[in-house]
Amino acid sequence: MTVVNDTLDEGNETVTLTLSNPVNASLGATNPATLTIVDDDAPPAVQFSSAAYSVGEAAGTATITVTLSAPSGRAVTVDYAAGDGRRSRRGTTWRRAGR
Repeated sequence: MTVVNDTLDEGNETVTLTLSNPVNASLGATNPATLTIVDDDAPPAVQFSSAAYSVGEAAGTATITVTLSAPSGRAVTVDYAAGDGRRSRRGTTWRRAGR
């Protein structure tokens, strides 16, 4: 069985192995067997794409970009907070576009 060493952070993967139709032999008691492929890839880092942003008051909105350092095979979420020292706004649920 070939195991592919990828760089995608994902959960462990499980495969069931089953023997069948032996010729000149009989099936033993240990059938089926389970193979667990243990993921060894680090999760990606989530970060702002820039250390500073600027927008004019008349713009109405500001686009702040958050990036992942690498693709992930898992749903990625991050909490965020915005404030000016006197008040703040908190939120959750950032998801990669297309997910």
